[in-house]
Amino acid sequence: MSKICLLTKKKSIKINSVSNSNIKKKIKKVPNFQNFKIWHIKRFKKIKITTRAYKIIKKCIF
Repeated sequence: MSKICLLTKKKSIKINSVSNSNIKKKIKKVPNFQNFKIWHIKRFKKIKITTRAYKIIKKCIF
């Protein structure tokens, strides 16, 4: 599965990690992905979304 949220379209970003001696290293920051099951037409469907997207779904449904 890709590292992109299906609902919010968030993806990983590359940033510089700067040390005290000003040495820069490239690092990758990844959003908080979780696997959730959502009921969809007579069965559960597994989707990989960020926790923020899950909060949005939870707020809309309940």
